[in-house]
Amino acid sequence: MLDKTVSFGSGKSYVPVFICSIIFSIVSIVPFYNVNPKFHKPTADVCRKSFELMKNLEIFMFCIVVLIAGISFGFKLIYGSLYLQDLGASDMLLGVSRGVAILCALPFLYWSKWFINKIGVSNFFVISLLSYVFYCFAFSLMREPWLATGFELANISAYHLFYVAVIQFCDEIAPVELQATMKALAGSLHFNVANIGASVIGGFIMNNYGGRMAYKVLGCITLAYAVIYGTYLIMKRLNKKKVEIRLNWDDFETDMCIRQNMVEVKGTIIIPKLSCNKELMTEGKK
Repeated sequence: MLDKTVSFGSGKSYVPVFICSIIFSIVSIVPFYNVNPKFHKPTADVCRKSFELMKNLEIFMFCIVVLIAGISFGFKLIYGSLYLQDLGASDMLLGVSRGVAILCALPFLYWSKWFINKIGVSNFFVISLLSYVFYCFAFSLMREPWLATGFELANISAYHLFYVAVIQFCDEIAPVELQATMKALAGSLHFNVANIGASVIGGFIMNNYGGRMAYKVLGCITLAYAVIYGTYLIMKRLNKKKVEIRLNWDDFETDMCIRQNMVEVKGTIIIPKLSCNKELMTEGKK
């Protein structure tokens, strides 16, 4: 529309674009009439329980994931178009590159639950961070602006499916009465706090060192935390396996002690004091 509308002097007329944006916003309200959300009674002491929830290491690491992903997303949203225009991209290319990514994301969003459950919510966070890493480094090395059309496809997992995973994680990790609070916290970190960081950090680097360096710095930050979070998930999984092995071994030892100390007296099984320091007095018929 910016290419086809008549320009006033040396500038472009953005009036048709804003009119269409208003119309589409009004039309998008219509589907909400069919939404039937489930309301849960909030907890009596939200502040105290929310603070206790934040002490959980898994939730703290999750909040950092949301913040890092939000900074990358905010930088792309604020400075991505300016960077492409510096490379010579037209308004048509800017719209097409993002439009293609959004259209391609629709089928993935439709089957998002299957994808995320198959991979795992926490594992998908690592994939989303690595998608941002690819996106940032690809843009930092890009010489031709039309390549952005392909690179924007990384946002399918970096943003679209990522936020579906965020909502699902909040439902799984938080108590019912704190799920809304958890989702609001995640949204605030991703879209508000992270945008401030993207504006300040990204603007400073772009102003002093250029867009390529800004994308490289963001890519390095995202890659560093992807490694940290991935290592955390691996350690968590290993510790879980150790606990399972220990529990299985304890059950095995208990079973062996019972079998070795079992005595039969007149059709009745009597288990005396065991050598494994566990006193079980059990009687039962065969």
